[in-house]
Amino acid sequence: MMRFARKKWIVAAAGLTLAAAIVLLTVGLDKKLDLFNFLSGFTVVVDNQSDVDLLSLETGLIAGASDGNITEGESRDHHEGVQSGRKIKIKPNLQLSGEGAVYLKWTDAEGNSTIRAVCSYTEYLSGHAKVIVKNGEATVEQKCY
Repeated sequence: MMRFARKKWIVAAAGLTLAAAIVLLTVGLDKKLDLFNFLSGFTVVVDNQSDVDLLSLETGLIAGASDGNITEGESRDHHEGVQSGRKIKIKPNLQLSGEGAVYLKWTDAEGNSTIRAVCSYTEYLSGHAKVIVKNGEATVEQKCY
C-alpha cells in the first residue's frame, strides 16, 4: 500500500511540474515579455503621420556616428515608400557580424531626406522598432537585442 501512495505522489508532482512549465512557457511567449521578439528577426514599423508621402525607405547598419551625424555602413536594404496616414512593417535584410546599430533613412515627396537610428545597439538583429513620422519630426521607440 505504501508503494502505491508513493507512486501516486510522484505522478501528482510530475503533473504539477508539467502544468507549471506549460504556464511559464505560455506567459514567457507573451509579447509583453518580448521572448517572441527576441527569437524573431528585426522589424521596423513606420507610421507616416505627416502630410506628405515617404517615397523611399532604406535600412542599414551604422558604420559610425559623431555629433549626431550617422555614417551609413555597407549593409543596407531598400524598401517601398509609405503614403501619408499609412503604416508599413518592414523586415530589413541586413548582415551583421558582432555588435552594431541600425538606421532608417527616408526621403519624402518634397525631396527632404532624414536619417534616424532605429536600433542603437544590437548583437543579434532581433527585436523591433516603431518610427512615427510627423511634419518636421520623428520619434523612435526601440527594443533591440
